[in-house]
Amino acid sequence: MARTAKGWEVLDKAKEMMAKARTANELRICQAVILPLVYGMSTKQTAACIGRSISWTTHNRRLFITTAGFAERKRLGGRKNANMSVSEEKYFSHLSSIRQGMEGSLSSRISTVPWKSILDAKLR
Repeated sequence: MARTAKGWEVLDKAKEMMAKARTANELRICQAVILPLVYGMSTKQTAACIGRSISWTTHNRRLFITTAGFAERKRLGGRKNANMSVSEEKYFSHLSSIRQGMEGSLSSRISTVPWKSILDAKLR
């Protein structure tokens, strides 16, 4: 025997958000919550009705119910695989920008200029 659908506490919010849905994905998520509760559809029937897989339907339905609305996506970014510290990265990028501005033989100029003292003074 199938389980009874849960999520009655967010049914009104799902109906309200369905009317305000801006994307097809938001509409499908609201339908995934509403259809099993109002019409007694199974997860398989709901998935077929909204045109998504059973796992997508179940995942997004549970996510809507637990967060009581659309969940915010985690933003990607940051320094996940940083090989240098922030200060080393500033030093390196500043060094490369100075190198690009030089004319003539780069290797001969690098060896004659005290880079560390120049860059430390400019970074402060």
